[in-house]
Amino acid sequence: LQGPKFRVAELEGEPVQLNNGDVLEFGICKDDNDNIRPGRITMKSTIEQRALIKACKAGTTLLIEDGIMEVKVVEKVSETELKVEVTRGGKLKARKGVNVPDCEIDCAALTEKDIEDAEYLLKLDPPCEYICVSFAQKGQDLQELIDIMDRLQVPAEKRPKICPKIEKPQALTNIDGIIAKSQALMVARGDLGVELGVYRVPFAQKLLIARAKQAGLFVITATQMVESMIENPVPTRAEVSDLANAVFDGTDAVMLSGEAASGAYPVEAVMAEASAVREAESVKRRLRRACPPTESAKLMPPRLHVNMGNKRQETDDSLRKTKVVASLGPASWSEEMIPKMIEAGTNIFRLNCSHRRGGDFERVYPLIRKYAAEMGKKVEVLGDLQGPKFR
Repeated sequence: LQGPKFRVAELEGEPVQLNNGDVLEFGICKDDNDNIRPGRITMKSTIEQRALIKACKAGTTLLIEDGIMEVKVVEKVSETELKVEVTRGGKLKARKGVNVPDCEIDCAALTEKDIEDAEYLLKLDPPCEYICVSFAQKGQDLQELIDIMDRLQVPAEKRPKICPKIEKPQALTNIDGIIAKSQALMVARGDLGVELGVYRVPFAQKLLIARAKQAGLFVITATQMVESMIENPVPTRAEVSDLANAVFDGTDAVMLSGEAASGAYPVEAVMAEASAVREAESVKRRLRRACPPTESAKLMPPRLHVNMGNKRQETDDSLRKTKVVASLGPASWSEEMIPKMIEAGTNIFRLNCSHRRGGDFERVYPLIRKYAAEMGKKVEVLGDLQGPKFR
């Protein structure tokens, strides 16, 4: 389930240049013709977007287009209107995303579409193994999904694991309440990087993985794991290091998004992740012994000879414990590609409900189960609800 997406409205004309120091109106559209124009930025009138404006106050920072542009509230005119000052300018286009790191948005975690998608996922036979809730800010956000399971009278043994996607600073504050209602957790580094700032994400990732593992949760690390493989057949050195460090942190799975759903090399991306995490697993124990967590200079850890770097690469994929999650999309959900993705090493397929239309899920889900059974592979399915759209 995708969760809330906040976006600016349509343009009245050409893209609008925002200059540092400009003071602008920022508010909910007054009518269908109240589009973005010089001096005014608007958002469509929805329950969620009205809640966003209502939550803002003087001093609140709003980030636009993944933080490329930034404005700060200088005056709250009403529950639907703000005056903002541009603190980082740029050229504003239509329907770009808006993030508000400082605010906990008071709106339902699941939209009408999410509820419909959740009901679809919960009625699948056999049931999917995981359902993700996007932009979870507190434990109550997950209760909405639990209530749907109760209403549908889903038996305990058929209930998918609830997996909140941690994407807002408020989730870090309320993590204990979130974990109490979860069986899994996703470190969703995309929006988390916008809300926290990219330089704070690595530490947050380590904290979230550690806290989730202490509670016995299954942990997925996601976003830009091998982003370059959308266009290239091999990962970068930095991407392989990122995968390895996630394994060293204790993650149970690493996820592919656009790399598998729409990239040019979906099978190769799965193989790259599988190879990188298996190699990291093969040295994790030695690394932990040689580099134990300690702040005392008096403790001497066992020495790890640098020549260990010359060891043969671990290639036995049957020993791999870290799972590979692959998002399905046009590049990978054909009947021809699904068995190739499984053979390459996919353990969990992600069905992104924002793309549930035209009967694709109804066609794809039976194929996943069919080929997994024929190939003798255990393959699980994760349903990702879309959530509110803020535009």
